[in-house]
Amino acid sequence: MERNKSNPSNLHGKSLRKERVRHLGTSTKLSQLPAGSIFQQAMGALPTPLIMLNQHYEISYINQEAEHFWNIPLDKARGCHWAQIVTLSDQAGRPVSLPSTPVTETLRLPDTKGWWHVKMSNSLEIPVQLSVAPITVSDNQSQSGYVVVFHEFGEMKQLVERLLHRCSHDPLTGLVNRPEFETRLTRAVAGAISEQHTHALLFMDLDDFKLVNDQYGHKTGDALLKNMAARFRALVRDRDTLARFGGDEFLLLMEHCSVEHAVKTARLLRLVLHKTPYSWGGDVIALDVSIGIAIIDRNSPTLDMLIAQADAACYVAKKHSMDHIRIYQHGDFEYVFSTKCIQLSPYHH
Repeated sequence: MERNKSNPSNLHGKSLRKERVRHLGTSTKLSQLPAGSIFQQAMGALPTPLIMLNQHYEISYINQEAEHFWNIPLDKARGCHWAQIVTLSDQAGRPVSLPSTPVTETLRLPDTKGWWHVKMSNSLEIPVQLSVAPITVSDNQSQSGYVVVFHEFGEMKQLVERLLHRCSHDPLTGLVNRPEFETRLTRAVAGAISEQHTHALLFMDLDDFKLVNDQYGHKTGDALLKNMAARFRALVRDRDTLARFGGDEFLLLMEHCSVEHAVKTARLLRLVLHKTPYSWGGDVIALDVSIGIAIIDRNSPTLDMLIAQADAACYVAKKHSMDHIRIYQHGDFEYVFSTKCIQLSPYHH
């Protein structure tokens, strides 16, 4: 029995989404609309990636979800052929060519059942459904381009996001893990060299943490690490990257940060630990933290050496500094010697 096409219940789900896209036809090209127009605001508010193409399959507009999905701003995407941004494959993993042929023909391939895999900016692929509709000019009904909407599968997207988070974050503290931190640090060092920015790297080591594990057990030690991580995170800027480097060691990358502000932050971190000691089972556990600071600028060494410098400064701060804060100085024999000792003996603390 054929369904009644006038039945409003048939407008749910995918058919509703397609119908909405088809009604995007307008007498004006989107690229000609003012940036703050109601039309662009509506497109920007869609919770799914949307791309608009002209007759040559060049991008004239992408909404905010698309900017996030492919990690590219509208001003850089505009004018690019959509094949430069979008990478599609079918369910068997075969790449789909996006030539200068009608989009509806390109995407009308057998055995897809509306499912595609699209590559995100982080190279992971997630399944999507596509809605494609022509844009027509109302005065003569001539076609001026296409609207392509990418409908993500919510559960799969959430799974991908959870997997990405697990890959880049420490499972105990929820902080960025060492590999992810090194990726961000590499990017910061490159920016410091090419654009002459100044950043700060703080190496933080909890003093006498081993005694806590020995006296109270590793469960208490883990709870204390989580507490310390939460305290540190509450004190740093949103733009800063705080990571658990390993064991009781933490790293803090402060981008676009002066030496004075880095020292001020280090003192604040220590002050908070002193004023609010950790309580466990009726006992008060007072901890201190030693902090070494390495400045990142156009003269910065390799990534490993930069971390070794901050580690060396932390080591000297723990052993010799009254306030447990030390800034690494280039050419200082004591620091160089400490760095060599650290490289030869990884268990120096």
